[in-house]
This record gives sequence, C-alpha cells and structure tokens, in this order.
Amino acid sequence: MIRRMRALLLLFVAGTVTAQTTWIVGGSGPTGMPSLSAAVAAAVDGDKIVISQAMAGEPGTVVITKSLRIFGNIAGGGAPLLLFGNGGLDIQIAAGKELVFANCRLLPFAGQFPAAVNISNSAGRVVLQDLTGYFRLTISQSQQVLLSRLDIGTDPGTAITASVVALDRCTLHGRDGQPSWGLQSAQAMLLDSSTVHGMNTTLRGGDQGIGKTGPDPSYPGSRALTAVSSSLTLSGAGSIVSSGTMAVGPTISSTGSTFVFHPGLQPTIGGTFTVTTRFLPTVSSNGFVSGGNANLIVTSPPGAPTALLFGAPGDRLAIPGVSGDLWIDPQAYCIPAVGVGGASWAVTVPPSPVLFGQAYRWQGLVLSQGLELGGPGSALLR
Repeated sequence: MIRRMRALLLLFVAGTVTAQTTWIVGGSGPTGMPSLSAAVAAAVDGDKIVISQAMAGEPGTVVITKSLRIFGNIAGGGAPLLLFGNGGLDIQIAAGKELVFANCRLLPFAGQFPAAVNISNSAGRVVLQDLTGYFRLTISQSQQVLLSRLDIGTDPGTAITASVVALDRCTLHGRDGQPSWGLQSAQAMLLDSSTVHGMNTTLRGGDQGIGKTGPDPSYPGSRALTAVSSSLTLSGAGSIVSSGTMAVGPTISSTGSTFVFHPGLQPTIGGTFTVTTRFLPTVSSNGFVSGGNANLIVTSPPGAPTALLFGAPGDRLAIPGVSGDLWIDPQAYCIPAVGVGGASWAVTVPPSPVLFGQAYRWQGLVLSQGLELGGPGSALLR
C-alpha cells in the first residue's frame, strides 16, 4: 500500500515541478524563438523547448550540451517535421544531466546528405523518443542512451561504439538499395564493443534496389546487423531480426559477440558468437498521455513472480544480485503492480498543463533464473 501511494505521489505531485523556462520554437512573445538552434542557445539547464511549427528548417548542426527536454507539440496533434541541410543534432551530455528529444520527424532537405544525429562522449542520460524519419544515427562513448519508439530508416545504419544502449519498441531499417544514386543497401545496425538491450524491437536490413525495369540483382538486400566484441539482448515476442529482400548470407555477422534472444527468435548468424535463449520481462504501454487512461503491462515467464517498477529517470545502476541494470532513480521509484506470470497497472493521467513535459520510466522485474530486470520504457507527457 505504501509503495502504491508513492506511485500516485510520483505521478501526480512530483511531476508538477516545472522547468525554469519553456521556449517555443515558432511562437511569439519573450519566449518565442525562430529556430531550434536559437532556442537551444538561449536555454539553460532544466528548461523545456517546445517545437510548435508543423515544419521547421535548420541549415546546420544543432549542438546540444545542456540538460533539456525538447519535444514537438503542434496544434491538432502530430509531430513537427524538422528539415536539416548538411547537418543535424550533435549531442554531448555531461554526467548528472539529461537530454530528452521527442515527438519529431527528422529528414534532410531535398538533395542533401542524410540528416545526422550524433550522440558522443555523453556520461549523462540521453533519451530519443517517438521519432520518425530518415537519418544517420551514431552513438559513441556514451553509457546510458535510451531509444524509445523510434521508427526510422538509417543511413548507412545505426552505428553504436563503446556504448550502452536500450531500445524500447523501436524499428530500425537499413537503407534500401538505390540504383539511380549508385547506393548499395545498408544494415540496420553496426555494434562495436557495446552492450545493447532491445525490447520488442525490429532490426531489418535494407531491401534490394529497384531500377527502372524492376528489381536490380546488382543491388542486393543487406543483413540486419554486424556485431564485433559486443552483447545484444532482444527480449519480447515482438522482437524481429531480418535481412532485407534478396540479401545474401546470414542475417547477423558476428565477431566474438554474445546474443540473448527471446524464445522463438532464431536469426542466422555467421562468424564467432555465443547464443542464449531467455524469457526476460517486457513492458508494454498505451494511453500514457496527458488526460489519458494509461496502462502498463508486464509480460514474464509463466508462473514467475513479477513486479512493475515505475518512477523518475535515473542514472543506469547495477544492483548486486540482480541481472540487468536499473534505469530509474532509486530514490524516486515505486512498485505499483505485482503478479505471477505478469503484472498490470492502470491509472488516469491528469490533463495538461499539470504534467506537461514530465518524463517517467518503467521496468519489469521477475524472479525466474534469479532476480532479473527487463529493459526500460519511458514516457514524456504532452
């Protein structure tokens, strides 16, 4: 009962603490800004930036080193379109800070190189959430990156180097072959010396190129990913790893890497590797928006004691005796639901502006092969 009360306090009270300033890209008045880059330059740690334009352009690279929550919120719903010309986002977040970038569609200007989102040398927390589009995503030397509900085409594939990354219900699709541009298809992901936990996530290689007369065999499809000295976990029955159409060779190319797959997920792997099959807890969510009826549901092995953890974002933390890491602030979390073989929690979220721009996280905890934490999920209320 005490922990359930703490859940309500977290959701309805702690979330009402507001940032110092909310800057409006496309707005008017003293907090109105003409562009995202201008808003980032004006903001200080703890501010929010709301992109209210249906379409906004950025001619260069937007460098982000501050603790901010940046998200699209246009009239009538939907995500704003950000067009980048020979640029994108360069994210470098110091320890103790957190960047959340959410609810946008990212594309390059016509005829330009793909927009780039580069996360590097970040000791702090970085969250990319509810993003769609086509861009080049690279993550390097960053130890707590959460990608939640991304549905993107990647060019030439999401590259993760010397980093720790969680993927929550993401779909990453490698570049399709493009004979008219002389471009071969590309993988969805390349891992090097990294640890990645994907939950109900799809990794798909690029498809065979289509020429003027139909499919072009000289532009075959690509494998899903290449892993070098890395660890990849894919939990949840919704996880998929597949090559693009007319790809040649195994779905995964591995050099000295380890894989943990949900039962039934059996992609072909070439090279040197170790594979383990495990049923880890996964959490699905719906209605987690301002004024909505939210549901969080943990799926876990039949008969296994299960708990749902919910709270404020926190630094990734290893807990002695528990498999997996905690991505929730240990000083601000609760256990709102328990069960056997699964758990669920339903709650009504107050409408805006009560919790506007507040971030939350959740994870499943199961007692199966010892205590095991699943991957994190997240919400940014708007």
